[in-house]
Amino acid sequence: MSKEKSNIRCAIYTRKSTEEGLDQEFNSLDAKYPAELCPI
Repeated sequence: MSKEKSNIRCAIYTRKSTEEGLDQEFNSLDAKYPAELCPI
């Protein structure tokens, strides 16, 4: 049996958030946190 190499493509999306809305009880940074913990 021959083992073939396969490429795995991965993209990491980053952006700078503004301070607007950070004083809310639940904000976009809170929403993104679980995804940041997921292994690639």
